[in-house]
Amino acid sequence: MKVLLAGTLTEEMVFADISTGAQNDLERCTEIARSMVMDYGMSRLGRVNYRKGASSPFLATGGGEGSPTVLSEEMAKRVDQEVVRILDEALAQTREILEQRREALEAVTQRLLEVESIDHDELKRLLDENCTGPWLVPGTQGLQPRARVRTSQSKESSHPAVDIAPTAENQI
Repeated sequence: MKVLLAGTLTEEMVFADISTGAQNDLERCTEIARSMVMDYGMSRLGRVNYRKGASSPFLATGGGEGSPTVLSEEMAKRVDQEVVRILDEALAQTREILEQRREALEAVTQRLLEVESIDHDELKRLLDENCTGPWLVPGTQGLQPRARVRTSQSKESSHPAVDIAPTAENQI
């Protein structure tokens, strides 16, 4: 989602303008967020699938895509609010990444205005020349890891056991 949002945010940051060029990216990003809420249970609304599947319960794979379940007006409003919340969160995180890497963003933008496309080697050179500090994803430095490896190993396996720790919002 952040990759899809980065284009329109870059336009806003560099050119102080937003074009219609990101329409498809915004549509795809919104559909991902809606699927997170409606299909995958990846939201604050809980582990619920809100779409009816078109597959047969008797076949391993069914035909067609799921169709939306008829939701009450209140639930449809809650779904829409959750989609907006997910998009707003992704926008804020993407904006933070771009702001922290502003020098590199402007160097790449300037080069693209000059030559229209660049290859991997040139991109890497521009990033190396214009990025300072560690290559951590901005905004993640203070986060605690979600999984911790226990020192004891289970008897059935030679691999260490892993505990999953919830995040600050009690999400795993």
